[in-house]
Amino acid sequence: DKHQFDDIKEGGHFKVAMDLIELAPPAVTAPRVLCFVTTYEPNHNTKVVAVRNTWGKNCDKLIFLSSVTNESLGAIEIPGVLHDHGHLWEKVKASIEYVYKMYGEEFEWFYKADDDTYCIWENLQAYLASEEISTLHKAGTALQLGYIWRQNAEVFAAKWLKDPELAEKWKELYGSRGLEYCSGGAGYIMNREFIKVVIAGIPEKVCLPSSRLHHVSEDVAIATCAGFYGVTPHHTRDWMGRERFHPYSPGTTYKQKGPSSGWIKGGISPETIAFHYMSPRDMENAHRLLYECRQLYGCESTRV
Repeated sequence: DKHQFDDIKEGGHFKVAMDLIELAPPAVTAPRVLCFVTTYEPNHNTKVVAVRNTWGKNCDKLIFLSSVTNESLGAIEIPGVLHDHGHLWEKVKASIEYVYKMYGEEFEWFYKADDDTYCIWENLQAYLASEEISTLHKAGTALQLGYIWRQNAEVFAAKWLKDPELAEKWKELYGSRGLEYCSGGAGYIMNREFIKVVIAGIPEKVCLPSSRLHHVSEDVAIATCAGFYGVTPHHTRDWMGRERFHPYSPGTTYKQKGPSSGWIKGGISPETIAFHYMSPRDMENAHRLLYECRQLYGCESTRV
């Protein structure tokens, strides 16, 4: 049966993890969000189709930024860049510039995801509509929201900056503090003000130009770029310290953050927004667990 859960590789924890998540009720004034997913042609008939058939259909607008154009899938070629993981920062820079040029006036929020990201749309909308985020947004704060990784100052300077001038400038701004950056795999949400900061910085050395791209991870680079302009990621844990964004799949996250590991702090929030490393089958199963199965058995969200 194609609907049987292939949960063995995750120790049977996939469904347990998904059952911890509650769907937010529809936001009264839901902000409009454009979703852009980075991909390439070999994944069009697998991962791209899975995103389109599951969470992607809830986006206010969904586009795939790819190595070739495929109008039937909503895939758009980003020319002039190499479409491999080692050059992902080049691709993301070009994608952000494209998205802002085409849709910057139409949307205030932009969700960047990989083609193996799974997003829970109702919870994303509810989070953006929350008093915490809407207050910051209305005040003109540049916001990037996602799962935050941390890199200590010495490793950050040696591995990523590789430039004494940049390292000294970072030290002047942040002292001994290293880099906080949003996981690219779990996806991150950017408001228009954040994108403006990044686009203004792209031509500058602080945004790690393409001559150094073979070293630079996209999520590290965009945080570095914004950081030199005084913008750092906003923390996205819930009121109990549980994560809303997860850089791994549900089963892996539960095994790492489950009851035996003190899962309350850093665990799976009922308000979870995204997971990473989701195969097309994982996406289909997650979608069925969250929507079809809950409707069938009357397990609707109890969140208010």
